[in-house]
Amino acid sequence: MQVETAPVEALDALRGRMLPGGGFAPSAGVSEARPDATAWAVIALSLHGVEANLLAPARKSLAEVQREDGSVPIGPGPPDAFWPTPLALLAWHGREEFAEARGRAAAFLLETTGLHFEKPKTSPMGHDTALRGWPWTAGTHSWVEPTALSVMALTLEGHGKHERCLEAARLLVDRQLPGGGWNYGNTLVYGTELRPLAQATGVAASALAGRTEEASVADSLRYLEGEVERTRTPLSLSWSLLGLTAWGRRPTGAAEMIRESLGRQRPGAPYSTTNLALLLAAWHGHPARDSGRAYSR
Repeated sequence: MQVETAPVEALDALRGRMLPGGGFAPSAGVSEARPDATAWAVIALSLHGVEANLLAPARKSLAEVQREDGSVPIGPGPPDAFWPTPLALLAWHGREEFAEARGRAAAFLLETTGLHFEKPKTSPMGHDTALRGWPWTAGTHSWVEPTALSVMALTLEGHGKHERCLEAARLLVDRQLPGGGWNYGNTLVYGTELRPLAQATGVAASALAGRTEEASVADSLRYLEGEVERTRTPLSLSWSLLGLTAWGRRPTGAAEMIRESLGRQRPGAPYSTTNLALLLAAWHGHPARDSGRAYSR
């Protein structure tokens, strides 16, 4: 796929979020790095050809906050919020100098699960609560986005056929709404179907590409095709494009859609680092479906 040159100002703005310690600030003007922002910035800049030696301090900063159990926490405060772990794994992908960190992160994910249980007959929830995926924080139920991100990261690391990834894919299929799309993780509550969200749908569709028949997610892909025509908010647009790209259904006007979204930033209120990075990742194609060339520079 031929990729148009991304807007220089967007790439410069993202590069400008790198802090002296190597990590990336979550937004402009912030002086402390955050792992999720750092990981997404590394992923996006790698895809756009920023050389590995320039991003080495950022990758190292992720390794420095990795815990002994292999998890990467969101910060020093909440000890159980380990959801940035698959993002760090994506940022380290293909870098042999971080092989040990990658191995520990993958092992942590393979050994960690959400809180699961057999669904009572009187449960108001529509989904199968026994299927195991990944939660946002320890001791809570598994949800769509951390599960999908973990599947993508583990698959890139060669664990795509592991029992945990196979079960997590079944979880994602089970959490698909009857009318198409996904929300954060529920399907029906007291018999009422919940509304889909573009962000969650794009993440889930990305993780399921190559794992299920297209017919089984056709309604969800049609939902995303409708979303990209009418939404320009960065998270929804980025993940809609990423989900469609993973299935070979990238809209022909994707670059212009992203340009329009970038142009909607208000003076003095630029997008967060994660939002900016996701738009640039969506511009390139799909980080978890890339051949790996960008990660091996």
